[in-house]
Amino acid sequence: MTNLGERIVIAVERSGLTRSGLANVLGISRQAVNNWIKGKNNPSTKNLSDIAAATGVRLEWLAMDQGPMENERSNGHDERGFDLSTDILEDVINGIEQVSREDGLDLPPKLKSKLITELYRQAASAENADLSSEHTLRAVIGYAMRSEGARR
Repeated sequence: MTNLGERIVIAVERSGLTRSGLANVLGISRQAVNNWIKGKNNPSTKNLSDIAAATGVRLEWLAMDQGPMENERSNGHDERGFDLSTDILEDVINGIEQVSREDGLDLPPKLKSKLITELYRQAASAENADLSSEHTLRAVIGYAMRSEGARR
């Protein structure tokens, strides 16, 4: 039987993400992920659910070490059936960072996390590199900022 920190490490490694990549997807610090792994803190229920979704493991396995680690249908894929790709994640994160810097945008961490998560899911599921293009990123960031009331 493994503890929660060990299960997080296993899930992250199997998904191909890094601890930093997981932190970026969740919109939290790498230190928070490390604290979970070391058992200093426990993730919130939402973060636990998000970890399971981001790494393609079953929430029941991650939270309580019960049942199989992956959904029977997943075999290394999440419930939507796409490969979790660190290349896509890095493209999305780097693109958002670049556009934010170039346009002088002050993206709140929560909004940044939503953008990263949604663009990553769309890019990975569609296997569409255009979703991380500068033009698309600017349009999506602009829309998100208007709808969230974020400032420049």
